This record gives sequence, structure tokens and C-alpha cells, in this order.
Amino acid sequence: MPIYFSSIFMFNKFKRNKADTLNVSKLPNYFEKGIPIISKTITEDINLHKLSKIANKTNLHISFENCFIQNIDISFHTFENRIKFKNCIIKDFMAMSIFYPQGFEMINCIILENFDLTCGGHNKLNSFVLENCVFNGKVDFIDCWFMGKVIIRKNIFTNGTNILGNSKFGTKVQFEDEYILENNLGAINLEH
Repeated sequence: MPIYFSSIFMFNKFKRNKADTLNVSKLPNYFEKGIPIISKTITEDINLHKLSKIANKTNLHISFENCFIQNIDISFHTFENRIKFKNCIIKDFMAMSIFYPQGFEMINCIILENFDLTCGGHNKLNSFVLENCVFNGKVDFIDCWFMGKVIIRKNIFTNGTNILGNSKFGTKVQFEDEYILENNLGAINLEH
């Protein structure tokens, strides 16, 4: 699959070139000024709440392209701007209970372990997009509420996802607008 091979090439390039490494302490400057983070390796864990300079700010610009990210946790936060990840390899992604009215997009990415959006959604003004990504671990949408359009297509869910599951537990995903789920590999109706 093309995304897999291009991402492995990108990962090997980053491992060889230490000049591309970005220290987590530099991230607030990028997020506050709206500067996309492009072609960087971030080997430290990104935890928004531990970045005290920006921990309570909502006007942040979270945008990564062609990056390798160890772990990222942007949980329990409100974002006024669209969240973007493109052509990234991420070990573990945690975004529990986040509010992003301008939407969220993850395109051509590989998540090596878990992807958790539990109790999230709230894309009131713009779309939520997962496209052409590979998810190797658990992909969790328990109790999400999507107010705007949702597009989930051409992804590989190695261990499945519960985007259309959880009907037995009362934590089924709510869609208020159009949702497109097409050409995905792996179960999309898990009950967990």
C-alpha cells in the first residue's frame, strides 16, 4: 500500500537526520503563532497540559506535516482552529474529550499504537476527516458527538474501531450531519 511505504521511508529519513529533531519546549511558539510543524521528529511526549505556557489557551494552531511524533496527548481541551495531521507517523494519539468546532483532519498518517478520541467530536462548523491512514492499535470513538460532516475513508483499521459500534453500552457515536464511511479495511462496528 503506497501510504505504508512512503511513511516507512519518511520514518527512516528522520531517524538518520538529528537536525530535524524539534524539542517539545519549542512547540508553544509554533502553536501560538500558527506556524505548521513540517518535517520534524519529536521524540519526547507531547502533552498539552504539561506545556504550562499554553495549557489553557484555546486559540492554538495544531498542524503537523511530514512528522514523526512519539506520543501526543491533547485531551480535555478546546481548540478554536482546525486540527491537522498530514503524512505523519505517530506512536500513540490521545485526544479524549476535546472540542474542535473548526474540525479535525488526519490524512496519510500511520498510528503505530492507539488512537483515542473518546467523548470527542463537536466539529460544529467544519468536517472531521480520517483519510488514507493506517491504525495499528485500538481506535476508540466511545461516546463521540459529531455535529458536522464526518468523512472516514480509505483507512486500514488493523484491530477495528467502534465508530459504528457500542450500541449495547449506551455510548454509541452520535452523528448530527452527513457521515461518509467508505473503502475502509477492518471492522468498524466493534462493541468496546
